[in-house]
Amino acid sequence: MARKSGTGRYTLEIALFQMLVLAVPTAAWSSDGQIELNQAQATAATGLYQTIVIDEPGSYKLTSNLDVASDTNGIVINAGDVTLDLNGFTVEGRGTGGLAIGIVGFTSNVRVHNGTVRNFPSDCVHLGSSALVENLSAISCAQDGIRLSSSGHVRGSRALSNGLIGISMNDGGFVENSEAAGNAGVQISLGDRSSVIRCEVSAGASPGGIVVGDRSIASDNTVGVRNLPGVVGISSGDGAKISGNAIGAPAGAPNGGAGIVTGEGSVVESNTIHSFTTGLAAGIGTVVRGNSFAGRSTLDPNSFGINASGSMGLVVEDNVFSKFTVGVNIGSNSRITGNTLRASGVSGTIGLNNSGSGEPIAISGNVFDNFTINIQGAVVETGTNLYDGSTVP
Repeated sequence: MARKSGTGRYTLEIALFQMLVLAVPTAAWSSDGQIELNQAQATAATGLYQTIVIDEPGSYKLTSNLDVASDTNGIVINAGDVTLDLNGFTVEGRGTGGLAIGIVGFTSNVRVHNGTVRNFPSDCVHLGSSALVENLSAISCAQDGIRLSSSGHVRGSRALSNGLIGISMNDGGFVENSEAAGNAGVQISLGDRSSVIRCEVSAGASPGGIVVGDRSIASDNTVGVRNLPGVVGISSGDGAKISGNAIGAPAGAPNGGAGIVTGEGSVVESNTIHSFTTGLAAGIGTVVRGNSFAGRSTLDPNSFGINASGSMGLVVEDNVFSKFTVGVNIGSNSRITGNTLRASGVSGTIGLNNSGSGEPIAISGNVFDNFTINIQGAVVETGTNLYDGSTVP
């Protein structure tokens, strides 16, 4: 039996995981009151690794590396309120096909920290609601690196070179001070009301860097992705706040990618976005304030600083745009104030395009630096705008 997860993939039920459990090795108590777990216990009964099962709340720690047999889970946690200290050791799988997971449990309030899980044919770590994963490295597993249910928290951890998502959570997730790089899917993917803060993300040619749902926050992250069709640095649902991030693509990458994509009613503030075909694709009513948008050194045809074609009611203020075919492309009833828009130096460029069919855009205090067409479509100048390129440093 399987059920659909919030990310659109299937999550196996606990019963299926326990089919891989062969025995419950005998544990020992350490002098500090923690229950010790190690390779000798896991192999004592038969000489072959048998899954370590935690059935009682409490504090546990590894005292050796675990070399896990093929088609076998490393550690199964069946109790809530468990703390598992990997104590600097590694839980190592065999990397072959199958369902085995490094550390798995669907109970609540589980903490796993201070070690490495790697090379399993499914997820490295897969835990239930309100789990905390801290100072843990999840490396080279065939599916997700760290996968938590709702209200999970990942702190100071790494998810590297996994076959699907690096760090995955449902609603209410929180990821901070962590690294996700080289995973084949999205590097960090969270549901609604989630936060990703101060993370380092390197996505390469994968579908994206950071994805968060409605009413979420992505703040002060460093994100690198390829400028390829369908690839996005940071993507959000409605009502999100995207602030203080540095998002870039490598020089000379192909065209087609986007730095940020938001839903409706979001705030995009104080970000630096460079080397993308589209700096920002924004939904209706988005506020875009204090950002720096730069296109590629080799101009992409049909590139945009902001592309919100048909999206009305945007507020765009105090931003800098350079090296795009179109600086800002937005819909009616928007307000454009205090921006600097620099032309790319080739013919056919447009500073501001009103792509809506309704009311004009209100513009004030902007600098348009030598575009072929400074403004296209209906606008109302509510204050002084400058159109002389000599005013721009």
